[in-house]
This record gives sequence, C-alpha cells and structure tokens, in this order.
Amino acid sequence: MAGRRCVVDCLAAFQSPALVAEQAGSSQVICRESDIYLCNGSEFVSVYSKLEKCVKVIYSFPGNVCHLAEDTEKDNLYVLCAKDGVYCIPLQNRMSTGSQSHGDLVGSCSVSPDSCVLRDPTVLSFIFLESILVTVGQAGKTWTLSLFETVDKGQSPYRKLEELQVPILATRGASSAGKDWRPPALCCIYPHGAKGKARSGTGHFSLEPGLFSLLFGVDASMVASPVVLCGLPDGRLCCLPLRLPVSLAPADKGEESKVRVLHHLGQPVCFIGASLAGEKGNGCLLALGRGGKALVVTPRLGSEGRVAGFTEQHLSSPVASACCSGTHLYYSTGSQLLALQLSPGTPEAGDSKDSWERAVPDQTSPVPPHSLSPVSLNVCSLAALALPADSPTGAVELVAMTQKGTLLQIILPERSDGGQRARLTSSLAGQRIRDLLAGIGNVSDRVSSLKSCIQQKNDALKHLNQVFNVCCMLLSNQEGGEKGASQCKQPISCHVSARWSRLLLQDTLILTCCLENSSDYVLEQGWTLCIQVTPQSCPLTPETAGSARTYAFPFDKLLPSKSMEVTLPLAPGSDLVLPVSVHCSLAYSLKSILGVEAIGHLPSHNPLLSSQANDGHCISLALSTQTVDWLDCLRICEPVAMGNRACSWSNPLADPVQVLLSSRKAMGQNRDPKNKGAGLGLDGGPFVASVKVSSEVLTTALKLCGSGPSLASSTLHWLLSSNPEADSLRSQALPVLTAAAPGGSKVRLLAKEICLRDLSADRPITAVEIQIESSSLAELCGLHHSILCRIQPLLKEGVSGDGALPGLRTQRLRELLHHAEVLSKEVQGVRDRMSLGLEASSSTAEKLLHTYQQLRNTDLLLL
Repeated sequence: MAGRRCVVDCLAAFQSPALVAEQAGSSQVICRESDIYLCNGSEFVSVYSKLEKCVKVIYSFPGNVCHLAEDTEKDNLYVLCAKDGVYCIPLQNRMSTGSQSHGDLVGSCSVSPDSCVLRDPTVLSFIFLESILVTVGQAGKTWTLSLFETVDKGQSPYRKLEELQVPILATRGASSAGKDWRPPALCCIYPHGAKGKARSGTGHFSLEPGLFSLLFGVDASMVASPVVLCGLPDGRLCCLPLRLPVSLAPADKGEESKVRVLHHLGQPVCFIGASLAGEKGNGCLLALGRGGKALVVTPRLGSEGRVAGFTEQHLSSPVASACCSGTHLYYSTGSQLLALQLSPGTPEAGDSKDSWERAVPDQTSPVPPHSLSPVSLNVCSLAALALPADSPTGAVELVAMTQKGTLLQIILPERSDGGQRARLTSSLAGQRIRDLLAGIGNVSDRVSSLKSCIQQKNDALKHLNQVFNVCCMLLSNQEGGEKGASQCKQPISCHVSARWSRLLLQDTLILTCCLENSSDYVLEQGWTLCIQVTPQSCPLTPETAGSARTYAFPFDKLLPSKSMEVTLPLAPGSDLVLPVSVHCSLAYSLKSILGVEAIGHLPSHNPLLSSQANDGHCISLALSTQTVDWLDCLRICEPVAMGNRACSWSNPLADPVQVLLSSRKAMGQNRDPKNKGAGLGLDGGPFVASVKVSSEVLTTALKLCGSGPSLASSTLHWLLSSNPEADSLRSQALPVLTAAAPGGSKVRLLAKEICLRDLSADRPITAVEIQIESSSLAELCGLHHSILCRIQPLLKEGVSGDGALPGLRTQRLRELLHHAEVLSKEVQGVRDRMSLGLEASSSTAEKLLHTYQQLRNTDLLLL
C-alpha cells in the first residue's frame, strides 16, 4: 500500500467547519447507500447524492449541529443541536416539510422546532438502537446517561426509561476547553448473529461471541444484549448492557453499578470501533485517544484460561478522526491521513509467521505489533471520515471532509489477501479445540438449567390456572346462592357432624368434617382444608381471635366425585363450651409458586388473599359455616313409651368411678348445714322449659303428608336430624326421648300435640308443645336456645296460603305479652341488685330461678 497512490475525487464544496471551542469536533460525515449526509458545525445539514453527483437538499436547524445519527429501520435521521436538543427528520419525504427555490437546483428545508423529539440543552452525544435513544450529557460534576423510548412517526416527547449518573474525574480531559475538547464517543456492540444489529454506518458493530462474553459476561451474550460503549472526555471507557436477566440486574447498589468501567485510557476518547472481521464477527475492539494512545482488546490465553487482553499502543501523532475497515485502521491527524494494518502477515507488514509467533506466544487472536508503523496515504487536512465501503473491484472507498469544507472521495489501492492468514500450530489448535469443548459443556449446562427453570414455570402456571378455575367456580356459585338464583348443591362442599368418643379416659366430643369434591377439577397438592372453631359466646373479632382455634389439613390430591374425611377433638365434656361455629374453607399457599419476593408485591386489599400465621399469603375460599349446638351433642338413651316417666338417668358413657365420686360429693353437700343453697343450685333440678309451635307451621316447613309418623314424633326427629346418635331411631315413633347432656346431666325431650282454645275466637288452634326437662339449668337454657334457633327459620317461610289464620283474641295475646315483659323486668331488676351486692340470699336465688322457669314456660304460641 505504501508504494501505491490513492485516487482522490472532489465531490462538492461547502462552508468551512466551525472552529470555535464549543463546536470543535462537530464535523461529521455519514454514508447511506447512494446518499451522503454531512454537517460542518453550522446550523446546516447537507445531503449529497453520489448517483446524481449533486447536493439534493440542505436542512436548516434552529441551532448549530454537532452530531448526526440514522435509524435504518424507520428511515429517520436524528440531529443534535448544541444547547437545544435532538431533532428527527424522515428521510423518505425530504422535501415534504421544506420549501424549494424554483430557480435553484438545491432544495432548502427549514426544520421547525416541532420536529424536536427531545429537548435537553445538556446533551452532548447520542446513539439510536432498537427503538431506544441513549444520550450522554454533562450536568455539573456528573456525566448523565439517559435512556428514552422512541415513538412512531417521530412524535414528541420521548418517554424517559432510566437515567444513570457517573461522577466526572478531575482530569485535564474532563475539564479543559478549546480545540482539545471532544464530546463523548458512543457506539453499540452486539454479539455476532444478534437480530437487532443495524447495518453498518451507524456506529454499530458485532463482536466474535467469545470476545463478547469475555468483555461483558456470559449472561449478556446468552440473551444477545446490545452493549453501549461510551468513551468519556476524562479518558474512561464505560459499558452499559441494555438487556440482562431480571435476576442478574443490579438492585439496591446505586445507579453507577449498571455502568461498568472497562479501561482508563488516560486521555479523551475520540473513537471506538471494531476490526479483524471474521466469519463470527469482529475479533478486535479498538479505542483511540485524542493524544494518540490506542487500546486494543482481543481474546488472549492466560494462566487461568481465555481472558480479554487489553493492550495499549502509541500512535505517532494525535488523532482528529478515525474509522475501521476489515484489518485496517484509517485515521487523520489533521495534517495527513494514515493507514495502519491491524493483522500481521501481509507483505506490507514485513513480518514472517515465525517472528509473529515469537513476539506474541500467548495470544490466540492477532493483535497489532508492538511497533506500530502507519502508512501515509498522502491526503492532508481532513476533519471528518466516514466508514469505508468496498467496491466490486476490491478497492476501499473513503468519504471525508477537509478542514476547508471540501467533500472528498478517496479510493485506496486494491488489497491482496494472500499470505495474511498464518497456519495454526498444533498446540494452538489443540487449545482452541479444548476451549470449544469447554464452551459447549458450559452452554449445555446452561441449557439444562434453563430447561429446568422453564419446566418449573410451566408447572407453576398450570397450578395457577387450576387454582384460578376453582376460585371462579366457587365464587360464582356463592354469588348465585346469595342472590337466590340457584339452590343446587355446591360443587365443593364440607359437612360437619359431632359424635362422642372415649379418649384418654375422658368423654370427648369429636368433630368429623367431610370434604366432597363434586366438581370436574382435581384438587392437587397445595390445597389445605382449614377448619376454624369459634365459640358463639365470643364473636370472632381481632380482639377475641385468640379464643378461636384453626386446624389445617393439607392433602395431596382429591379426585372428582371423591371425598375426604378428617376428625378433630373439640373438647372434653366438662370443658365444652356450646354452641360453637365451625367455619370450613379451602386455602392455597402462593409461596411455593411465586416465591417470597413476588408474594411481597401482591396487593394486600385483595379479598381472596389472607395471611395464615407466618406462612405468607394464600388464597382462601369459604366453603360453609355450621353451628354445633346442644342438640347435636346429646348422648341419646333408649326411647320410652308415651306416659312412661321412669327412665334411667345414668350416663352410659360416663366413667363409673367418676359417677360414684360425684354422687358422694353431692350427698356430702346436702348434709352440710353450711351449704344452705345447695338444693337450689344449678344442678338441683329438675328444671322444665317448653316451646309451643303452630301445627300448620311445622307441617308446612317439614313437608309432612297425612300418612306417616305423628307430627310430634316427626318434630323430634327433625330437631335431632344432625345428631349422628339419632340415626338408629329414624324409623321409630319418638314422642319422648331421654338423653345425657355433654356435662353428664339428665335430659328428657317430650313432644306432644295440644289444642289451644283461649287464643282464637273462631276455632281451637292445634300446636305441638316441646318440653325440656333437665337436672342442670345451664344445659336446659342451652337446649332451649338450640330449639328456638331451629324454629326461627321456619317462621320466616310462613304458612301456606290455602288456609287463613284463625281469628286471634288480641286481648289474650296482650295479656301474655305483658306478663312476659313483667317477668323479664323482674329478672333484670334482681340481677342488677345482685350485681350491686344488695341481694345475695338463698331466697333471692329461689325467686330468680322461679321467674326463669315462668319465662321459659309461657303460653305464647309461635305462629
């Protein structure tokens, strides 16, 4: 090349580039197919056509132009005006927004301020890639790297995605002004084969995958993340990967952790490029400093394997502008244009294969020799260079602009590729094979890990879909039930029953909960049946939540049309507090699917989400709420015939020793003269209470016909329908029933039909009287309350309309109501005086008990 002359062709003449300090280095040339875009530091951008060999249009901007970049995908040209912002021009319709002079061949186009897509006076340089605009500016003592999301058709403003700050080093390169000052140099590096790589001519380069992974990490290489390289005026060469896996993105370490410094050149960086192009991309990364220092980055074989080798070289003179092509670096010093061959072995280099291997025995890729010998191309005073293009004849074409504003086309002599590639030695070939095999193994491990991760995510999505379907099914069914739209059976239901069992020498009430899956879905592993038992004496509130007990029963799988039964002890008979509410629900923990971090981002106000102890959030679906009262817990004895009042009051399940001790204790209390009120205690009985219900109400509610058991017997069967011990008595007439209460006291239930004549003027009213007899007043009150709770829903349904109510005697009803009110006020008065300590004698207790019995044996009829 040194012995051959270059062909220089003058294309056009423009205004001399601005030489003021703030516009130094703003001359730029971009080649795009047959058009050339150039700026010289003024407010004009010119477009020259190589086919027509003339200037086609000149754009006029509101400020001095200092940087150009193109978007080849959307066919736009981006222009940076000093201390103003970034403008966008569509290249296909160049003349649509301007005005062309009729008597002039050159069209002039004035760009309006509305074309500004990013207005920021601090921006010094920018680059466009994959619909993202990356800008570098200076704000005080920091460099600001900003990322913006572009909008179609050049609309404004662009949305800012992220802003990163890098402190400015106190060096001469960062603070000096004048001719030596240069804006930050930007370029985008892709791994070879990346889909987002733009065409050449836009500051975008591809690197060989091995070098790319050594420089920027395996993760950036695996996801083909573009990396922005920024050469700052303070000498630092920084990199910013734009796309990394979420798990590897820096978190809570500051913004500067995303920007990594690769090298410090010690002088302002004026050019970044790549060279030594091969089948898998460029094998060399170059960075040039303003003072002539060159940084060459290539893969190198070290003691720990393949590493990225950073080699600094010194050029013979400062660098004004530069560009790369294949194996050559072309740069202008301001006074002359020089060419430097980067790969050894050509006739111009003068180095043989053996001498090259002796010089760099530990390198696996070619690098420039330690003694750089650039060749002058005999072209002087160049201010800007464009990336070269190879002509069909094999020659290299450069486009440059001189310091006086002349646009030149420089054709370099043809190159000969013979003898450039040196044959690999057996040791280097073996090492490369080992490296390839190691890389294949790493990729295989990585692929296996990714497959496992994808499989886990697929399983999690499958489980979430199944959970979502179950939630929608249950919620829609519950909404239909609340609106009264459907009375069908729940697709997933839970039924509760109580039975007595002998545990640890104590009679204990056992709750049996049966979960039935009548839906078409399989309840897989992860679901949990939760049962919460709450005494109704203390309603469930945040203050009284401690009195409620929650039981969790995880299960592996429940198929359709299958059921699962679980049991839990409620309490021994002596410690039992009735009635209790049993809340059944299905819970699904999201912790095993989403993880702890994702659980924290879930909305806390979601009604489906609840916190279960310390197990994180879970989805909770209510199934049913049932009440277990005194009627459900009776231990039934053998039934007796009507009129036979004799019955064995012994508890068949009680411990004989406890019965003996209790009887001896009771005898001792009766003999004690100090125990004056023993005969009037709560267990002194028997105590009697009664409830009268209209026969029409019971007949309508129980849907009884003329044939079958009597109404009194059917009423007792209905009251004990949820008691499993009464199952054996379903087919028997049951007018009288004896049983043992949970506390062991004697209980008798009697149902008989009566006729009330004093309440109706037309005809007698038939009713069913339910009598309760017990030796314990507390258990009598509990049974009385349970019966009233069973009858209350029947009154809401009403009586059938075919028969009207008989003419009631209003005066008699008023008398009965007045009598009940008088008794109630009397009880309240006695309780108030006892709470103040005014009455505490045995006569007061006897009076209070007598009044209670009158209240529970009133003649009022439930119609």
